[in-house]
Amino acid sequence: MSAPAWLLDSVRSRAQADESVLPYYDLAFGERDPVSEPGTAWGTPGTWWTVLALVPDILDHTAHGFPLLYRPTRKLDPKIRELAVMRAGWAAQSQFVFSRTAATGATPA
Repeated sequence: MSAPAWLLDSVRSRAQADESVLPYYDLAFGERDPVSEPGTAWGTPGTWWTVLALVPDILDHTAHGFPLLYRPTRKLDPKIRELAVMRAGWAAQSQFVFSRTAATGATPA
């Protein structure tokens, strides 16, 4: 049975990933191969990381955008921000976003 047409491709194994992707894999998966041993520290399959790993500069750009949300100069209360992110993850049915945020208890790190 072939994969559905809408299913995004991903890096086939940790060994095939660009070297610049490996620090992100280490963060999310430890030393495991995210394809043969899926599952992040946040309780998600981790396919977000393996799909974006196909275009390492996009993965890097995306991952570096996260700190923008967490700058102390943000005027939005951090708890409200995390609740908004968690709600958006729930509404979009994004296990990755919802579980990452819910795991923190909707409190800033």
